[in-house]
Amino acid sequence: MTLNEISKEDIEVLEIFGGNGVCWRKVAKSTNKRIKTTRIDKREGLNGEYIRGDNLKILPSLNFEKYDIIDVDAYGIPFEHLELLFQRKLKNKVIIVTSIRSVLGALPKKLYETNGIDWNMVKKCQSLFSKNYIDLMLGYLFKNNIKEIKIYNHSDKKLYFYFKN
Repeated sequence: MTLNEISKEDIEVLEIFGGNGVCWRKVAKSTNKRIKTTRIDKREGLNGEYIRGDNLKILPSLNFEKYDIIDVDAYGIPFEHLELLFQRKLKNKVIIVTSIRSVLGALPKKLYETNGIDWNMVKKCQSLFSKNYIDLMLGYLFKNNIKEIKIYNHSDKKLYFYFKN
């Protein structure tokens, strides 16, 4: 379990796609650790306190020092979010990622390029290059010095994993 990666009893979580905070409330009830969350979400009228706005615009201004866990639970491929996190060169953070792609749809251009695949080739036959999505994502993480990834569920369209940097 992700919480086992952190020895502290008080854990700070940044939920980049916060929603109503249901998942982390459930996690908090299932552990003796004290979990405090900071949620970001675009939508108006969600439960509780949260930072309302575009997470891609908010993330560059955040101080990540206080957070132990960064939850990137996207309904899509959170490539730009991971790029922002890697640019910050964070240390000793657990990053939880939910990544879901559309049926053989195109992936982010830089995901291909990071893995040595020319974008012009992809444009000719996207479905051919997109079917190995998980391999491309793992290659991208490796290129960003992530050497150990714990995958807790996957299919050809969905990848749930975490890593500690």
